[in-house]
Amino acid sequence: KRTRTHMKTRIVTFPRSGHHWLVDGLLQANPKLKYSEYHQTGVTLENSDCDLQKTHDFLLDDPKVEGYKHIIQFRNPLRSVQSWYELVKANQDTPPYGEFFLSKVKFYSKWFEKWVMEPTPNSMIVCYEDMLKDYDGIVDKVLKFIDTPLGTS
Repeated sequence: KRTRTHMKTRIVTFPRSGHHWLVDGLLQANPKLKYSEYHQTGVTLENSDCDLQKTHDFLLDDPKVEGYKHIIQFRNPLRSVQSWYELVKANQDTPPYGEFFLSKVKFYSKWFEKWVMEPTPNSMIVCYEDMLKDYDGIVDKVLKFIDTPLGTS
């Protein structure tokens, strides 16, 4: 069994906010990190030795767990929703753009209020636009955040 040197971390990401780009950089920098996409695998931070776990919190019912770190990742809502629509449109029937847009912007507003405006004490905000400006710097900051003991970040 390996020795954990970093905190279990939930990455709460608004869809289409560069999540996989960030995770790729984290895993390249530290291949020992174990990653799980909760909605696809059913693996949770609680029932595994996973270090990082993604959630979109689509139902806005994911708890803010004080014993974990949280990386809150988002992007300009207009660009995020446009990208989301293009992804969904390519893979399934979609409602008209206006209807899709309004429903996702309403969700973004509630998601943003929950996770960005009222973050947990052990959370870090990562904005996609900041990653565009300094990707390596953001990856380094996130790695340092993950490795910092709870309560000292």
